[in-house]
Amino acid sequence: MKQRSGLLWLSLLFAGHLVFCAVSALGGTKKALVQASKEDLNSDPKSWRVIWAQGLMASSVSEGKKFEARVKRSNVFSRFSEDIPWTFVKFPGMRDSGIPKFWHLNFAQKEDAEAVIKSCAEAQEENLILYGHSRGGGSILRSFEIMPDDIKRRIRFIVLDAPLCNSTEIIGCQKFFPRDKRAIKFIKHAWSFLDNRYDPKDTKEPINFVGEIPKDIPVFVISRGRDIFIPQSLQKALVTKMKEADLEVYFFDAEYSTHTKYEKEDINGFLSIFDLVRGKCNIPSPYNCSPKRLCEFEKFYKVS
Repeated sequence: MKQRSGLLWLSLLFAGHLVFCAVSALGGTKKALVQASKEDLNSDPKSWRVIWAQGLMASSVSEGKKFEARVKRSNVFSRFSEDIPWTFVKFPGMRDSGIPKFWHLNFAQKEDAEAVIKSCAEAQEENLILYGHSRGGGSILRSFEIMPDDIKRRIRFIVLDAPLCNSTEIIGCQKFFPRDKRAIKFIKHAWSFLDNRYDPKDTKEPINFVGEIPKDIPVFVISRGRDIFIPQSLQKALVTKMKEADLEVYFFDAEYSTHTKYEKEDINGFLSIFDLVRGKCNIPSPYNCSPKRLCEFEKFYKVS
């Protein structure tokens, strides 16, 4: 009797083990299929789009398109522009044609953020890379204040190139402006007379919305060494804040470049950034960047 009871227990244990293995196998298969489908989606460049948010120099649509054309022809952006479509963000107040309105500067306020979100929402592709320079970078940061979750889930990588992350500090850091808070407040109110879209009461700074960026979206911050408009200290403060928010952050110091120009000494650095972005996003590169090289880029640029 005891022997039969023991055999029964052994049979039950064996059957339970078989059921557990079967369930695990099904779960593993399902997970593998989901992962495979995700990789298949990511590997097709046609399922990707770059949302390009430019700064002050592109304050009319026609000038912006000319700038975009120059960017796509440049060696720096060839890593993205040859096989991945771009969208040029049309910021509020942009004219359809004419020379840029150099006085039109919204300091990446709410309207600018809404323009970034609108461009993302209109994109048909599932996977988005956000690239912002200067005011555009600040607008991307600010957009996370009000960005819907369904759009956040489509963003795979963010590149912030000399972003306008703190307008108050930018004004105060310039040698020809005083750092006194009352003087800065006066300057902002005076600016609103030149640009009726600028709201001096909107004191929210883009850097304060770092915590709204999902932790699974890597961010690359680029600082320009000879930038007279946005000091490197602000970019480093932005990186520190991102690390405090447990984001995956990469940093490149383009020490020879100015705010509006890439110098030849920094070109290889910019090219390696975009190779790394493609590698992290699992987009095949036509430039045959080896996995070993990508690993070296990641170790070099990642902020620990």
